[in-house]
Amino acid sequence: MELILPEDYRPTLTVRDTEAAIVYIRETFQDKLASILGVQRMSAPMFVEKNTGLNDNLNGVERPVAFDMKAMPKDDTIEVVHSLAKWKRLALKRYGFGMHEGLYTNMNAIRRDEDLDNFHSIYVDQWDWEKIIRKEERKTDTLEITVNKIFRAIKETEKLVSARYPGSTYRLGDHVSFITTQELEDRWPELSPEEREDRIAKEEKAKKEKMALQQAVLAAAEAWQACVRAIAKCKGQLEQAQQNRHTLEEKLVSCERHYHAALAGCA
Repeated sequence: MELILPEDYRPTLTVRDTEAAIVYIRETFQDKLASILGVQRMSAPMFVEKNTGLNDNLNGVERPVAFDMKAMPKDDTIEVVHSLAKWKRLALKRYGFGMHEGLYTNMNAIRRDEDLDNFHSIYVDQWDWEKIIRKEERKTDTLEITVNKIFRAIKETEKLVSARYPGSTYRLGDHVSFITTQELEDRWPELSPEEREDRIAKEEKAKKEKMALQQAVLAAAEAWQACVRAIAKCKGQLEQAQQNRHTLEEKLVSCERHYHAALAGCA
């Protein structure tokens, strides 16, 4: 098992607070996802009968967790689901979903042959969703629009989580970049698929950091120009105030002369 635990890692939340945060994230995100995608939550099975063919065998080599059940014939076998890909399509038909309607569910599964690391476990607990679209909508534009909607749900969740747990939230960028596997292969044919993904991720990160730096420089330049304009305005106001002062002093001198002249006349 390739488990990486950084030596300098220090949790910012207690175990109980972490559990509470997980619940908050789950509830917040699924509400956002349902609202933005227009999907309805449905309960999904954790296991299915083998002879129904509903269990997705993934790559064809993963062994499902299987068992029998007292209430069923001896020859029948129950399998813990690997994926809900087939079940979701059946559910959309069986439960009467219409065009542009869909469902999401919380999938729980066991994958006994999973390669374990920081992101993968034999126990699967994830969201899954499916939506009915027209045949002519099965294109890249629809995919990118949908991805941006999901990303919007993530960002809105991030904002709420950041407000509640400001020291424990990783903030994503504001945009999603798209590239195909063929484009990656054309650019780096000598690299493996994983290495290509790492390379493009670093490249996009560098682009975003450069863009953020340029935006920061532009904002600083605009702020500087605003300061220059404010100083010029203050300088003008100061000069005007000085001119007004000189005018008032001259008027005061004139008034004093008239006053003394009036006193002399009275004498």
